[in-house]
Amino acid sequence: MNILSFTPPSLFMFSCESDDDNAPDLTNANLAGTYDITAFNGMASETDSTGGVTNISTTTFSSSNFNNATITFTEDGTISSTGSFTFTAVITENGMTETEVEITDVDINGTYTINANSLIVSDLDDVSVTVRNFSNNGLQLFLQKTETDTDYTFGAEVTYTLVRQ
Repeated sequence: MNILSFTPPSLFMFSCESDDDNAPDLTNANLAGTYDITAFNGMASETDSTGGVTNISTTTFSSSNFNNATITFTEDGTISSTGSFTFTAVITENGMTETEVEITDVDINGTYTINANSLIVSDLDDVSVTVRNFSNNGLQLFLQKTETDTDYTFGAEVTYTLVRQ
């Protein structure tokens, strides 16, 4: 499974974590603005045990060459994105390693709502996202997804780093 398949489009939920006691509250007014995506990285693992054979795959990924890659939150609860970046995945499956490189569009669009320190975005599903280091200068979005079935497990963690324009 390609890690990008769980980022857009789906329902994603944010909770806020900050080590800064002076950080602003997570509100529509404080979040509103356009943010440059300056980093996207993470890892994923997948285990498939169908047919008596177990296949294990791990992937680490990073990004570069951000081309007008932005996410915009409006005060009225709209989220939109633009741009693209180069996505590099290093995939190891059953001892064999390969590298895939592709240009991917940023595709997070819809509406969001805030409930205390949580934010739900109508464009991503089954992905838990924690807002980290929220400040007047930017934030990090830490996404997690886990799928478990009888003979199958998938887990992924990614971080978007956003800097306010």
